[in-house]
Amino acid sequence: MEQPKLQEWVPGCYSLKYPATVVAADAMIYRRHHSGDFDILVGRRGPGRWAAGMPLLTFGGFIDPTDESPWHTVARELREELGEQMVMEIPPVPFMISGPVRYCHVWDAEKSQAISTGILMQDIPVIVLTYLSECKRGEPEPTEEVPSAEWWSFRKLLAETREYAFDGARVLAAFRKLCHNL
Repeated sequence: MEQPKLQEWVPGCYSLKYPATVVAADAMIYRRHHSGDFDILVGRRGPGRWAAGMPLLTFGGFIDPTDESPWHTVARELREELGEQMVMEIPPVPFMISGPVRYCHVWDAEKSQAISTGILMQDIPVIVLTYLSECKRGEPEPTEEVPSAEWWSFRKLLAETREYAFDGARVLAAFRKLCHNL
């Protein structure tokens, strides 16, 4: 399916026109320690892919609007990007809805917040439904899309300033807020 260009508009109610937008479903994957601390799965995009080599805090992709729910998109994308060895619990609803996602963000450890870099990442605005998925067992397998992934301490992620692919820094900020509210 060819995606519409940003300057294209789609018809809406009462003959109004709206900018073309796509919807994606992603998951941030964590595992919990007996101490209560968390590890977050951090991947790297494969060569020849958008944001190649950049750290990923979320895994997922675009929803096929003809026959796929957001939950099924996440389940499919996790298998495609991380292999079949991990057993993960995906909740029925996302923990975060963000958008339109268009710019890269950096996690600023000093300010404890995500800050836009102003670097355009998507030609078309993307609404992202992000699930929080707990890894019950297993490890990621290298794939063409994500050739490497490893577990990083949640505390380490918060302590280091770093740019993340896609909506990673904003998801990190939301997860930090969620953990402080528990």
